[in-house]
Amino acid sequence: MFAGRVHFLVFVAPAVTAMARDGKVRPLAVTSKTRSVGLPDVPTVLEAGLPAAEVDTLFGVVAPARTPQAVIRKLHGDIVNVLKRPETKERFERMGGSPAVDTTPQLFAAQLKTEYQRYRKLIPEIGIKPQ
Repeated sequence: MFAGRVHFLVFVAPAVTAMARDGKVRPLAVTSKTRSVGLPDVPTVLEAGLPAAEVDTLFGVVAPARTPQAVIRKLHGDIVNVLKRPETKERFERMGGSPAVDTTPQLFAAQLKTEYQRYRKLIPEIGIKPQ
């Protein structure tokens, strides 16, 4: 984009928030359901008239399928405790993100499954072929 080879780019907010604040890129819209905490003046794709472009970027921690539930609960609790710290929240927001502290491993798994199904349907519709 900086070299002028592409006209636009869809990227996660934390990766471009600093560049947007410095005027190096001009954000047109965010793909999330709500405006980005790091870019509060940038509309959502829904507000911009593109509701089908809404996509929330999921970040999370995964473990092998047979990991004991006690280990999953411990990891989840420890991660949520770190994400709830004021300094963690501030750092996320400074980068344009917000930590999800109100989720569960089951909800995250369901979100991943929903996204998988969405792209499983979309890929053949738009003609992308495996390589």
